[in-house]
Amino acid sequence: MTPRQKKRLGFAAGAILILVTSAFFVLRPAELAVIKPVRQDVVEVVVASGTLRAVRQSMVGAESSGVVESLEVSEGDRVQQGELLGRLRLGETDARLAGGLAALRAAETTLRGEELQLEQANRDLRRARDLAARKLVPVAELDNAESAFSVQQANTDAARARLAEARAQVDQIRPEFGKREVRAPFNGVVIERMIEPGTSVSAATSWFTIAEMSATEIYVETDENNLGKLKVGQPAIAVAPAWPDQPFKAKLVQVGPNVDSERGVVGLRLASDDLPEFALPNMTIDVNIEVKR
Repeated sequence: MTPRQKKRLGFAAGAILILVTSAFFVLRPAELAVIKPVRQDVVEVVVASGTLRAVRQSMVGAESSGVVESLEVSEGDRVQQGELLGRLRLGETDARLAGGLAALRAAETTLRGEELQLEQANRDLRRARDLAARKLVPVAELDNAESAFSVQQANTDAARARLAEARAQVDQIRPEFGKREVRAPFNGVVIERMIEPGTSVSAATSWFTIAEMSATEIYVETDENNLGKLKVGQPAIAVAPAWPDQPFKAKLVQVGPNVDSERGVVGLRLASDDLPEFALPNMTIDVNIEVKR
């Protein structure tokens, strides 16, 4: 074989090798995806939507009539039990209380003066008795000292009686004075303010609605066909649409007891021990109640 033939043979062999290699990569079968079986829970849920409600809610106002002088809180404010919410304008009760306090202060001052005079009369009486016993003063002087002491004792007793009367009068007016103030009956959130300063109100007028957020419930309604799946104690995940990335846990605490036959729904109540800080009364809440796993 000539050198030229050998060279052609080498080129042919190389070409065949390249074709075989290319055919392998082009025609080889695709790699198979391998899926391994795993054990996983399958959860069935009942989805419902409702509102967050305060278990205790109260409307509060003053116990007497008048014109609203000031309001200390607005809707959405959190209040503590006993906190001042508002008061009525100064009126007849305030004038009576001011007069009663002035009379009380005057009676206290008078009594202090009478008691000082009584102490002096007592000292004078003891001195007169001592001198009379030693025959250094006439009996008439002792009689005068005893008479002066008796008169001063009566004056002091009268001053004490006037002071007691003034105190009783103030004690009688003070409860009426307190009726012009409105205070929070418990810790909660002001969810409604029905009046403004300057409003004329009666004793029956409600000023605020306060909800106690320490005891709340989520109330939702679901189709009555779900009754067979629902049981008290089932866990749930609750979500406020305004904070979708902050779900919290809840638990079904009551089913029914009544079914709305016209709409075909039943009410459910859920409670949460993990209520978020952003929770507000009457906020919309979506719940997923786990009924089967």
